[in-house]
Amino acid sequence: MIRDSHQKIKILVADDDPDLLALLTLVLQREGFLVETCHDIEGLKECVRRESYQGILLDLFLGSENGIDALPFLANEAPYSRVIVMTAFGSIERAVEAMRLGASGFVSKSQDVRAIAAELKQRLLPSSLAVDGDFRPTFQEIGLWGESPQMQAVYDEIIQIRASDAAVLIQGESGTGKELGARAIHRFSPHSSGTFGALNCAAIPENLLESELFGHKKGAFTDAKTDRKGIFEICSNGTLFLDEIGDMPLPLQVKILRVLQEKQIVPVGA
Repeated sequence: MIRDSHQKIKILVADDDPDLLALLTLVLQREGFLVETCHDIEGLKECVRRESYQGILLDLFLGSENGIDALPFLANEAPYSRVIVMTAFGSIERAVEAMRLGASGFVSKSQDVRAIAAELKQRLLPSSLAVDGDFRPTFQEIGLWGESPQMQAVYDEIIQIRASDAAVLIQGESGTGKELGARAIHRFSPHSSGTFGALNCAAIPENLLESELFGHKKGAFTDAKTDRKGIFEICSNGTLFLDEIGDMPLPLQVKILRVLQEKQIVPVGA
């Protein structure tokens, strides 16, 4: 059996039009989304600092404020949220600027709100398929191509482990599709409605990596002006893919092992 898996997606809608905000909230809630709202950039920042969202629907015109100005903040404070910008005055130039600053999609307010809800479902959940019972996605749905015995073996392993809560080790040379495999496991797992996060452990400076993984408390270090959740907490109801984990400093590898064993994290400064 196939079931709808967008029911637990939490989204934040930022719009200065109270009537449209109320209508969007009603339609999105009927679609099964968990919806929070705000009407200006300051309210958006307060929400993001307090909660984690799989998606953020951001109006580009928040009264006298320009929603694009919030994108650098969101890229820093909510890097694992998909930001979809919305405007009544859509243009290629604004779409390009928003995408350059981290937005993952662009919709027009001239659309029917039901069309906007459908767009959100498509962007936040590329596949509405979740697994149940004996349902087996096709090679193409998983994202695999080829009919060799080696590819069949990869497919069979993904099918076998997709419902497991165990940590999974994915090995392969650079460019062979390790993240693709991780996304397939997530997409067809019981956790598909949760957040998928990918972190390249070799690409983040050592002094920032622990905070990125576990989060930090206000005052933990010089620039820690607020509490911030780490990627482990953000993805706690979904799937976290740690790439190049062998390049992580050894003391952090020990902490990662403890997280895998105890299922608990300690933010920096806690």
